[in-house]
Amino acid sequence: MKRKIKVTLILLVLSVSLNTAGALPPPCTQEQLLDTSEYAVEGTVMKVVCSEPYDSNECKPGEDETGVFVPELFSNCAATLLVSKNLKGSHEAGGKVVIPYVRVARACSGGTHIIPGSPTNELSIGSEIKYYKSEQCRYWNIEKIDEPVSTQE
Repeated sequence: MKRKIKVTLILLVLSVSLNTAGALPPPCTQEQLLDTSEYAVEGTVMKVVCSEPYDSNECKPGEDETGVFVPELFSNCAATLLVSKNLKGSHEAGGKVVIPYVRVARACSGGTHIIPGSPTNELSIGSEIKYYKSEQCRYWNIEKIDEPVSTQE
């Protein structure tokens, strides 16, 4: 009887660990973001520059999908942030910080995403954000505070 319980527990532990191996880690708390960050700042995006799009290799043709497969494209980007508030580190208000990030240049079509994938963001000029330079919390290191309002009609 004890052996059955031990075997069942071992199988349960293995099952849970295998099912969560490809999942995203849980979101970081504000305290974890600050603790794991080299520096943290709040400010306004003043400039965005992106490289040529490249295949993310995170989208594969689906087995059951019909139609044409279109791979997902990423672009490596850098946003220049005008610092309004220093949360951690030596970047003071009025200074500028260049923030690297990856954005989706073209979404995957007719395929399946690999999970968890790379952390991506979409930043635009005028956005108010908080940025935490944290490798451990890289999926949550950019917090959008306020998006610019579009005036197009």
